[in-house]
Amino acid sequence: MHKEQVLALLKQEAPNAKIDIAEFGITLEVPSSDWLSTIEKLYNSPQLKLKKLKVLTVRANTFLWAELGSELINERVSISCPAPSSENKIPSIQYLWPLADWFEREIFSVWGIKIEGAESP
Repeated sequence: MHKEQVLALLKQEAPNAKIDIAEFGITLEVPSSDWLSTIEKLYNSPQLKLKKLKVLTVRANTFLWAELGSELINERVSISCPAPSSENKIPSIQYLWPLADWFEREIFSVWGIKIEGAESP
């Protein structure tokens, strides 16, 4: 799939996202309130099939960051949103990727961000 097609599909699935194209891939910046719904839409998109979670972390102590992969497209696609303070929570994505448990425990242990709905803290 060509990059233009990928961008069109990403814009369709995440209309509120700010899309940044760089040498290393495509990043969608979304508000915290759209974090989970955007991930779900990209995961469930039959055209994109972004079903691989490569990384889930906090970058520069300010952004929650997930890098997704797909066998259908040859692009790195990342989603970022402002990281919540330690008093707030982010929704767990373990129901999509059981591997997210490890990443979510690290986010809690290192940055103190609580994960709502996670099997472990």
